[in-house]
This record gives sequence, C-alpha cells and structure tokens, in this order.
Amino acid sequence: LEGELPSPLNPPSGCTFHQRCPYAVERCRQEVPLLREVDGRQVSCHRAEEVGEADA
Repeated sequence: LEGELPSPLNPPSGCTFHQRCPYAVERCRQEVPLLREVDGRQVSCHRAEEVGEADA
C-alpha cells in the first residue's frame, strides 16, 4: 500500500486502510469491516470477495 500511515492517536473513520486502498468505496470510509472468513482466510475487508476475484 502506498501513502501515509494513519495516526494511531487519530485514526480515520471506517476501515483504517481506506485512505491508501485502491479498492476503497464509500462504505469503507464509513464502516469498520468485521473480521470474517473468506476462502479459508480471516479477512477484515468489505470487498474481499470482489478484490480476490480481480486478483485471480
């Protein structure tokens, strides 16, 4: 990921990676993603299934 790391003292709203993620959408800016299993891996991303298909 490129860009500045978010401040741990003042983290951004939503997903902490949304400012640096090329796949981020408005939902990422507003909601913290829950940890869940996708394809046998634990992920914390709203778009894990979509991103996984794009990278395949």
